[in-house]
Amino acid sequence: MLIHGWGMNSEIWQGIRGELEPHFKLHCLDLPGFGNALATDDYSLDNICKLVLENLPQKAIFVGWSLGGLVATNIAITYPQRVQALVTVAASPCFEQQAQWPGMQASVLEQFAKGLSQNFKRTLNQFMAIQAMGSPHAKAEIKQLRTWLETKPVPSQQTLEQSLALLKNSDLRSQLGQIELPFIQVYGYLDRLVPRQAIEKIRELNSNAQQLVFRDASHAPFISDPAEFCSAIKRHLLA
Repeated sequence: MLIHGWGMNSEIWQGIRGELEPHFKLHCLDLPGFGNALATDDYSLDNICKLVLENLPQKAIFVGWSLGGLVATNIAITYPQRVQALVTVAASPCFEQQAQWPGMQASVLEQFAKGLSQNFKRTLNQFMAIQAMGSPHAKAEIKQLRTWLETKPVPSQQTLEQSLALLKNSDLRSQLGQIELPFIQVYGYLDRLVPRQAIEKIRELNSNAQQLVFRDASHAPFISDPAEFCSAIKRHLLA
């Protein structure tokens, strides 16, 4: 079960589908309001998780990137019977910077929120640029993201604002230790949205999780390092 991040849609997994499909039955869904999925007025984390689970197998491996990782994590906490294993990619239980907690500055998230009301296409482009920032292949990654995203409808401003608020306000730190099923956390060492300073702090919240850090990747290691990413996934999930 592959779940995309904020502002994106399920097409962003195209670069790794060919490598994973011989080993897994893949389900790539659009979060509510993104891609071809119907929007919802209730963009609470609990409701989004319920909507995601409606048409899925009774048990699956969940792979969630960024906002999708937050959704997948909450599913593993709330509906552990539905999760065979959890893989979060460039995700955090708390994305916004807090006291003694590295994350995105509140001012950055507020700028995105303000930008959506003024020029949401430009704001999405800026967000994609931040995701690739630091990667040696940044321009190619942004171009690839844009190509995939253009194959599906652009999300509404309301959906973007609601989902950004979800990203800003969610905090699962106190619940992360409840996850006892196989748990793999993938990070990019150069990530500006989930900074590397957060990796050890996240480990402290659930010491059973396995952490994989891609040294030359930013916020989208499955795009910048698809072969290495797929090899790691297969190595840990097919063992």
